Amino acid sequence: MLEGVNTISILSIRFKNVKSLGNTYIDLRNINILIGRNGVGKTNIQKYLYYFYENLIENKLDTDIFDKENPYNNYAEISIKFDLKDFLEIGKSQPENEFFDKIRKLQERDSTLNLTFKQYKNNTVSWSHDYQERKLIKYLFPIYYLDVRNIDLYDWDNVWNIIGDLGQRRSEKEGEFSKELEKILKDIYGVKYFEYLVELKSEIEGLEYNVQPFNNSDKFKQIYKLNFGGEKFKFKKNNLDFYSKGYNSYNYLRIFYTILDKLHKSKVKNPIVIIDEPEIGLHPTLIDDLYKFIYSQNELIQTIIATHSPRIVKNALVFGGVNIFQIYERKLKTNVKKIKNLENKKSDKVISDKEASYFFSNGILFVEGVTEYEIFNNPTLKEFYPVLSEIEIFTYNSNNISLDVSHPFQRNLDIPYLLLLDMDKIVKYDNETKKFSISGDNYNPLKNQEIIRHEKYGYGIRRKLLNWRKRIVGISKKAEFNYNVDYLIFGDELFYTFRRLIKAYCKYYNVYPVHTTIEGTIVNKSSYEYFYDWLMDANTRYSDKDNLEIAYNKNENVSYKLNILKTVIEGNLEPLFKLSENNMSKCTISEIKEGYEIAYKLKKLKKGSGWISEFFNYIFDRFEAENQKSKFNSLFPELADIIKKLEVIMK
Repeated sequence: MLEGVNTISILSIRFKNVKSLGNTYIDLRNINILIGRNGVGKTNIQKYLYYFYENLIENKLDTDIFDKENPYNNYAEISIKFDLKDFLEIGKSQPENEFFDKIRKLQERDSTLNLTFKQYKNNTVSWSHDYQERKLIKYLFPIYYLDVRNIDLYDWDNVWNIIGDLGQRRSEKEGEFSKELEKILKDIYGVKYFEYLVELKSEIEGLEYNVQPFNNSDKFKQIYKLNFGGEKFKFKKNNLDFYSKGYNSYNYLRIFYTILDKLHKSKVKNPIVIIDEPEIGLHPTLIDDLYKFIYSQNELIQTIIATHSPRIVKNALVFGGVNIFQIYERKLKTNVKKIKNLENKKSDKVISDKEASYFFSNGILFVEGVTEYEIFNNPTLKEFYPVLSEIEIFTYNSNNISLDVSHPFQRNLDIPYLLLLDMDKIVKYDNETKKFSISGDNYNPLKNQEIIRHEKYGYGIRRKLLNWRKRIVGISKKAEFNYNVDYLIFGDELFYTFRRLIKAYCKYYNVYPVHTTIEGTIVNKSSYEYFYDWLMDANTRYSDKDNLEIAYNKNENVSYKLNILKTVIEGNLEPLFKLSENNMSKCTISEIKEGYEIAYKLKKLKKGSGWISEFFNYIFDRFEAENQKSKFNSLFPELADIIKKLEVIMK
């Protein structure tokens, strides 16, 4: 074959009415990875690609091929588009060679061949090309199917089958092989030994027994065994059963690819390998090594891998040059989505098993940090809301590169998701102009240019969203909002309308902006008294109770008390800033100013310290079991609304 040529053997596959595959089209590259949950159709794709190959020159029909959900279809169809470019390029230097002339006649347009197989329900078949053409295709593009779970990892006898295929040749002198072998036996072991063999053969034939002749591949398989001096494989002079199944699996795949590499280089063949779950039994570092080895062969050997391994996905994304397909099920049909490769080179540096593991999720809640993770992983909440056990929680620590790697929209994954953001990631308040401005990045739907473009030319709900966005932008540009300098809240009803519009708009795009910060969903107008009582409880480990009590009781206004408690948890106040010396200096009510000054110096509850779980336990202990969920919803309405949104997207 041509050195340095990037070989793609199969360009695309199309299935029609095959099992759950319906009308499925897949375009391939040198390395192709299929991911998805069990039972969604990954195995069917691999199985029926190999089934196509098995039936090229003989019928090995499976009556279970048909789509049972669509009984009116009379046939199942598989079409494969092959790339003949490599063979045609070689043939240019051998214009008189009959073999390459046959290949030239196969090509349709753009040096390709589209071969179609149809199987009817009466078990008849039809092909788009005749037997001799199919036989040639089978020779040019050998397909090997490796189900790692079913390989005998202590007996590699089937490796000899590939070696036999690699070694077989045709020669005008083939008929002389037996004579030459007889001569060798006579020369080495003597005439008497040879006569004994002739006599033994004669007696066996006299009993009317005979031996089925080797086919060409089997003959060369035996020759190679003689040449190697045996047939039983060892590794580092140890029997294979000395090693674990995982290590044997790794070595088996390495030797398999090594042989195929020689097959490709020494013969006019472009091999294709289908591997099902190569990661089984492998330590993570061996998975890395195996993927690197397969990747090193990718210009010569086309590979299709089905996997549940985040480690393989991580390697595929980092190395690039690969098609990763998400296989998923909708209404009993298999669907295929090609995952977008990483656009940002910085992503290579941050991607780990963690980011790649979310490609296999049922649903994802993206959160900024440990506080949110603690809330939504609370065992009692999971009992109240089973949806929290169906999803994965991704903490991206405000690192957008990490978020980009796993975000379903960015990667074109069919996975339900919700992105939880603080309100200041959507809008910011300017204390000088008294206006709000649109803030954040592309994850803010109000700043996302693709969303804006779609709304501009959309109808129905898109038109409604466009009107909401225009109103939000209009308010932010024109309206001035003055907050009360003592209670640090907005008294203007327009502000609350503005906030409601932002939340409704963002929720449509699976972004949930909380009113202030995630801490504000815990300490709010409905729950603040419980929170204060918990802080003051003798069993609570908060150490600044006396000063908290003084600050808290300086004024009876609810907003004031909330501001004191939010300062303890380092949360934002309603104008989206924290309590500061600048805010306190503007207060006009002396006892409020004094209270804020005390609160500013109070001991703080830090993120990740476990205070949320302790507070939740305190709350749940005070409710009767049958009322816990409804009471929780009434105390934490914004938190309950987030979970309700999760339930909607997971339906």
